[in-house]
Amino acid sequence: MVLTVRRPMRHGLEFTANYTLSKAFDGAQAAGNFGTFKWHRLSIDPYNRKLEYGPSDLDQRQRFVGNAVWMPSAKSVANQAARMILDGWAFSTIVTMSTGQPVTPYVTGTPSPLDGGVSGGVSYAGPTSGRAGWLGRNSSNYPVFGTWTSGLDGSSRSVNG
Repeated sequence: MVLTVRRPMRHGLEFTANYTLSKAFDGAQAAGNFGTFKWHRLSIDPYNRKLEYGPSDLDQRQRFVGNAVWMPSAKSVANQAARMILDGWAFSTIVTMSTGQPVTPYVTGTPSPLDGGVSGGVSYAGPTSGRAGWLGRNSSNYPVFGTWTSGLDGSSRSVNG
């Protein structure tokens, strides 16, 4: 679902706001240059691919992007010098906020044997590159992400007043 609110330039103010609500699931795509449609991750159980079904790496549940431009007018200022200084500026801003994208938790390091090292065995050394078998694919999310950018532009100013 995508919602857009737009106010065209009027009285020196213009803004646009976009909100997206989405959900994407798949059966084990892979991220990166060789990901998504070219290569699949190693699964926990190759005989039960249903265990790999979960949120896609591209899944981003909510996203908001808003921008605004304000071009104040100094036409009502009586002093011509002040009007030349104040008129023709544009203030702009962009705000982006989104929920975190999914991430698969991995176990790093070398796990110790469950018996404290007496037998010399390894408690877990599967071909899944450290993915814990009890944690689902993309079962966690990165934190919420947001940016704010603003600017001031004087290129629309008239030198002759």
